[in-house]
Amino acid sequence: MTAQLIDAEDGCHLWSERYDRELTDVFAVQEEIAAAITSALYGGALIGKPGVTSRYAPPLPAYEAYLRGRHHMFRQTADSLPQAVAYYEKAIALDPNYWDPRIELAASHMLLWFHGVRFASEMMPLVRRAAQFGITLAPQHGAALLGVVAAANDYEWRESRQLFERGLLETAGFHAEARWMFAVLHLCPQGKFDEAVALMRHALQDDPLSVLWRTAVADFQIKAGDYEGALRELSGVCDIDPNYWPAHFLSAKCHAASGRLEDAFGSAERLSQLAPWHARSWGLMSALHHVVGRAAEAETLLRRLRDPGAPPAASVGLIEYGLMTGDLVGVADAYERAIAERHAFVVTDARSVFIEPLRRTPRWPALAALMRLPS
Repeated sequence: MTAQLIDAEDGCHLWSERYDRELTDVFAVQEEIAAAITSALYGGALIGKPGVTSRYAPPLPAYEAYLRGRHHMFRQTADSLPQAVAYYEKAIALDPNYWDPRIELAASHMLLWFHGVRFASEMMPLVRRAAQFGITLAPQHGAALLGVVAAANDYEWRESRQLFERGLLETAGFHAEARWMFAVLHLCPQGKFDEAVALMRHALQDDPLSVLWRTAVADFQIKAGDYEGALRELSGVCDIDPNYWPAHFLSAKCHAASGRLEDAFGSAERLSQLAPWHARSWGLMSALHHVVGRAAEAETLLRRLRDPGAPPAASVGLIEYGLMTGDLVGVADAYERAIAERHAFVVTDARSVFIEPLRRTPRWPALAALMRLPS
């Protein structure tokens, strides 16, 4: 491999080196290249060259399984997340001392819950156990994941804040996943959407092509009612990855909230092709059919949401339907059920503009009390 360091302003060639190594030396090569580039960068006028810290080097098959797990985890679909779990478990079996896959295994369990593929009662004990095991080895990940459990499952907001702050402190706030967990489950339940957007924009500075963090920015803008700003971000996401399903879900919500029903249908139909398992979007599509007078289509989707064997996110789908159609009694009933089931939506969107009609009803104080929602 040949690595080169080039000045981006004038194209001047600053440094290059050829590395000819065995594949089994991959970790040593990574550190050698990092040390060489650091030396080249800091060898001039800048003072205080940082050292390169040696990291744990697992067996190559365990590392490969870990990387495959990361690939499937960030696709964030009902099929890919179980695949991520399987690869992380394989990596752990190959090297029980390798902490990276243990933490990412907990994160995959968390995402299965967050997207409504599995119930909190099934996933949260797994997240808690894995995070507790790994917190001494990877404090920034472990503490943030325990913060998720404390906030969304236990409704212990003071404890969750302490855990999130610990996770951010361990990495000087630079770890993107920890930032996102802090933003979505600490800042959003308090209605601090501008702070959440700012936090994820910092993550985008480090990784401008990340569809995850750009979609997170759009999500927080939507919660604050900035639909046009969110659509600009989502357009950028689709330019990078036109098949990233969360972008189409959020686009459908933006268009629906702005009264652009034809565009909302277009985004929702694309979403149904990419993520037919996403029960929350069934409620959105059902509401769109209801609004334009397609009663039969709306009722078909509602029956799927009301079926006893419906996916875990069915209650949130009913909330989406009721908010668009004005059935606030149905919304309050579904919200109470979703709180009991510990769905992420009930806390992440509790202060969003979408929930404002429910917050104006007599039912809201009791619902907020069930979540011990911070004021």
